[in-house]
Amino acid sequence: MMLLHRNTATPSDDQEKTSSPASSSTICLDDDTSSVRRNRRPPALVLMRCFRKTNFVFFLSAISFTFYFRAAYNLVNTIIENQDKTPGFMVLGMHRSGTSMLSGLLVEGFGYDMGQDKMKPSFDNEKGFYERNDVVLQNDEFLEAQRAGWSSDKIIGFDPQRAYNHKLLGRIKFKEGKKALKFLNKFKILPYLQKDPRMCITLTTWLKLLDDEPAIVFTYRHPLEVALSLKSREAEMKKRKIEKEGNKTMTGNEDNLDEITMERGFLLWITYNMRALQNSMGLCRVFTTNEAVYDDPAREVQRIKDELTTKCNVIPPPRNEIPIEVVNAFVDPRLQHNKKGTKAGKENQKVLKDFGKGCVALDFVSDHEDKSSKRKKEINMYLMAMQVYCDMERGLAYTEDYKWPDLAHWQRLFTISSS
Repeated sequence: MMLLHRNTATPSDDQEKTSSPASSSTICLDDDTSSVRRNRRPPALVLMRCFRKTNFVFFLSAISFTFYFRAAYNLVNTIIENQDKTPGFMVLGMHRSGTSMLSGLLVEGFGYDMGQDKMKPSFDNEKGFYERNDVVLQNDEFLEAQRAGWSSDKIIGFDPQRAYNHKLLGRIKFKEGKKALKFLNKFKILPYLQKDPRMCITLTTWLKLLDDEPAIVFTYRHPLEVALSLKSREAEMKKRKIEKEGNKTMTGNEDNLDEITMERGFLLWITYNMRALQNSMGLCRVFTTNEAVYDDPAREVQRIKDELTTKCNVIPPPRNEIPIEVVNAFVDPRLQHNKKGTKAGKENQKVLKDFGKGCVALDFVSDHEDKSSKRKKEINMYLMAMQVYCDMERGLAYTEDYKWPDLAHWQRLFTISSS
């Protein structure tokens, strides 16, 4: 290859090393092809490529702007349309009453919003609790400030106004409550679902903190089924705790620790259902039962959704009908424990009391001797719960003037008939 230079002087070695291809005006003559190639790109070509890139970037920016503008426009329109609607609802019901299954069907089936802070499934609720951790933890703080855990018999004396005052005066941290309110009081885009059995007790406190009143879905289950379920769950939890900690930590007195007896189970059943109905009085309510959901889940949850939308003016969920796949995934008859003793084998069981219209209290296996004082107290509490249950079945317990049992002096209210 032959090199020709505009300067006829022979360049020095240093000049050759310091000169760059981009700044050199050298013309290369290829002996094989006889073509001329310059190292610099023509300015017109550079400008053309820059123009094309600029147009492409501008095109992408225009598409992005249009997309986000439409999204923002739709969001604002949705908020305006939902301004006069109820932002969501709460599922109220006693522990072990099917509230998790019902909430799961509504969330997964119709798309009601729960947010991200969901409680994880556990051995005692394999399909999931459908509860927000922050709400549960805050309710626990409300209760503990008054020395009343969720399963304590002292829960009957919980004072919602006192809990609200604790929050105002800073006597509780309310850290979890702040997180919960950010979700419950956010913009009205998707209708929320909030579920925690403790809310039956603390609802009045939360109503003072919410921007808008929620609708209510109230559900209940047979008191004997609930009491048996509570007892068996506590026994399983105790067994797992022993296995985890080992026998070295056991003292021999564990049988009486945190035990939920049948009597306690009946007391809790009355307390939670009573407070749920009393505290939600005046709110738009939709009523259902655990049995109704199991008998025809697709039809029952569809009815609940429709009533929430039409009767209670709750923001419509994303889906109008529940997919059958969701129903099949959530409703498993094998998970409906403790049915035996309430309906199955009714012919062979002793009737403790007939409340009329087919509502009867059937006998059950007890840990106490038949004529012992503990057995009598257990039966009395059971009959008290059954009276409320039968009244709920007939729709009598939903009125404001319904006469609830005086739980503080329950021993004077019921006696076992000798006939």
